[in-house]
Amino acid sequence: MAKQTQQEKRKQKLIDELLSDYDGPESFWGDSGIFADLKKRIVERTLDAEMDDHLGYSKHDPKGNNSGNSRNGRGKKRVVIDSDEVELTPPRDRNSNFEPQLIPKGKKYFKGFIPLRVVSVRE
Repeated sequence: MAKQTQQEKRKQKLIDELLSDYDGPESFWGDSGIFADLKKRIVERTLDAEMDDHLGYSKHDPKGNNSGNSRNGRGKKRVVIDSDEVELTPPRDRNSNFEPQLIPKGKKYFKGFIPLRVVSVRE
């Protein structure tokens, strides 16, 4: 067996830490379980990174002072991620010209996941 890399060891440690509070299937797979929270946080952090790229600076970076466009709070959006409906809080910009790539405006389904209805259709 090949020796584990530092990255693989770090992943294993993170997984072990996440599972340390395991208290049955509901605590992991349930609506308020670790997996649901992890999916939501990953999508929201990706949207934050897209906003950083759109504006050209990170949150709280002084480079954004008087830049002409800046963050303007967060909105609410319900999307379907892996057949679970999740409420996200995507970032907004003052000029309202931020167009997220991960989950575009007006779209309900997370790109990359197939809605349950499509999966269950028989040919």
